[in-house]
Amino acid sequence: MLVSHPDNQQYVGRNVSEIAETEGKKLGEVLLGPGVYLTAPLASEAMAPSADFLWYDLEHQQISINALRAHLLVARHMNTPAIVRVPGSGAAFLKPVLDAGAHGIVVPQERSTEEVIGIVRDCRYP
Repeated sequence: MLVSHPDNQQYVGRNVSEIAETEGKKLGEVLLGPGVYLTAPLASEAMAPSADFLWYDLEHQQISINALRAHLLVARHMNTPAIVRVPGSGAAFLKPVLDAGAHGIVVPQERSTEEVIGIVRDCRYP
């Protein structure tokens, strides 16, 4: 499941083909999103110019929130979207990643509509 970060309001209410066209992509085009597994943000800086997005996997890789924050700052500076797979579905996993500036998150192992609704609820602040 992918949940877009609330800062990305330019995408709200638009369909995928409109967004793709705005970004200079064609619907169905393959996008390149390398996984970043190094803690040094220089890795993101090196990959960003040739990537459509950067992928950070916190489920299978131990990257601290401080290291992730540095990577996300670099990605934003390089105008490259950053997608983060979080290790779990609780607010304790979701909110720090969204607060750090991820453009989107991927939540693993969700199997029901109720779980997805709970995740969306946990991504919002009261």
